[in-house]
This record gives sequence, structure tokens and C-alpha cells, in this order.
Amino acid sequence: MAISAKAKAAHHLMTVVLILSSVVFFKRYGIALATLSGYALASQIFLIYFNRKTFVSNI
Repeated sequence: MAISAKAKAAHHLMTVVLILSSVVFFKRYGIALATLSGYALASQIFLIYFNRKTFVSNI
């Protein structure tokens, strides 16, 4: 399955735009946002881990 050159270019462009905008956003709103997203990520990972443990013990 070959991905067309246009699709690849569009994907690269979107990635670059996403990275740039997130860098700008981070420079503006910085540490509080990073802390929030880090906390959200950590809680998400904890939930997944906890659910997996519960799931395994239920079997």
C-alpha cells in the first residue's frame, strides 16, 4: 500500500504545524499547562494499570 506523495506532504505539514503551534502555546502558557497535562497523563496511566490489575484478578 503506497501512500501518495500528496498525502505524505500533507501529513508532514500537519505535523510541523502541530509542533510549531504547540511550541508557541507552551511558550505562552508554559509550566502550568505542562503540569496539568503531565498530571492528566499520569492519572490516565494509573487508571489503565489499575484496570488491568483488576481485570486480571477477575479472570
